[in-house]
This record gives sequence, C-alpha cells and structure tokens, in this order.
Amino acid sequence: MFNYIVRRILIIIPVLLGITIINFIIMNMAPGDPVEMFMDANTPVELIEAKKEALGLNDPLYMQYAKWLLQLVQGNLGYSISSSEPVGQMILQRLGATCLLAAVALIVALLIAVPVGIFSALMQNSKWDYLVTGLSFVGTSIPNFFLGLALIYLFSLQLGLLPTGGMTELGGDGGLWDRIRHMILPVIVLSTGIAGRKVRYVRASMLDVLKQDYLRTARAK
Repeated sequence: MFNYIVRRILIIIPVLLGITIINFIIMNMAPGDPVEMFMDANTPVELIEAKKEALGLNDPLYMQYAKWLLQLVQGNLGYSISSSEPVGQMILQRLGATCLLAAVALIVALLIAVPVGIFSALMQNSKWDYLVTGLSFVGTSIPNFFLGLALIYLFSLQLGLLPTGGMTELGGDGGLWDRIRHMILPVIVLSTGIAGRKVRYVRASMLDVLKQDYLRTARAK
C-alpha cells in the first residue's frame, strides 16, 4: 500500500509541473501588459519599466517560471495586484468557509444519493428507476453557475426568502440560523451535481451485489 501511494505521488509531480508550465505559457501569451493594466494612463514610462524590472517581467520566460516555481515551493504565492494583500493570506481567510461548504454539500449529497441509488437498483427497469436515472443525469449535466443564478433569481430576488451570497448577514449576530440560511442555496447547487454522479455509482454497485450467488441462494432458501 505504501509503495502504491509513493508511485502515485511520483506520477502526480510531473503532471503538475506540466500543467503549471502550460498555464504559465498561456498567461504570458495573453494580450496586454499586466503592469500597464493596473497603472494610470498618465503614469510615466520610466515608472512602468521600473515596476516590470522589480517584478522580473523583463527576464526570459524560462527564468520567470523558475523564479515563480521556487517562490511557490517556499509557500510564497505573491501579492494580489488589485488589493496588494498576500495571496496566501487571502486563501487562508476563505479556507474555513470553503471547507465547511464543501463538507456540508458532500454530506447532503451522500444522504440523498445512497438511499435513492439503492431504491433505483431495487426497482430496476421500472418507471421509478427511469425517473431516478433521468434526474441523476439532469443533476450531473446542469452547470453549477446556471443553477446557482436560477436559484438566486427565484428564492432571493423574486421570493425574498434567502440571501444572495455571503456567510452571515451584514450587521447580524452571525448565529447558527444565519449561517444555515446563507448556506442553503450554495449547498443545493454543489450537492446536486455530486448526488447525480453518486446515485448512478450506488445503483451500479447495488446491482452488482444483487447478482451475487449468495443472494440467489438466500432467495432460493
């Protein structure tokens, strides 16, 4: 088991390096100058060139990548151009809410997918099975951004029942119910796609189990 994990990690390393190289090249091929985009139109050319030199943008592409990769390995993700905050600090500030949302969405998706998948397998080739399979395909296929916008429009803008975003109400107490209200829509959006995939997986696994010899023997007895 340990050797398998080590092999998988060794395989991941060149894949990640390849992805970073491709992304780095694509970003450098994009039109426009990253420094001039966030500079005033009246900024002197000398100041712009000095900023490029400070950021290492005048170096060859391979050297820029090497410096970026070295800083990344050391945990330095750089600074946000728009807010000048450390990127690592910005990620840490939002990591707790992201992990909470992902965990709740996964739990909700499993609570839906496991019983529904078992029910679909037990009712194989029935109208209920076709209905569950069709809904699982819809849940998997519908884009998250489209479903999210539709739910916001319906429940937030039209009905006014749920907030449009955030984790707590501005100026509120930030209590449990406040957090639950803010999590309902994003949890529905995330769990819909997860549940759609898991339902088919549970159904297929259940059908494999139902075809085992020991179950045929139990039924015969």
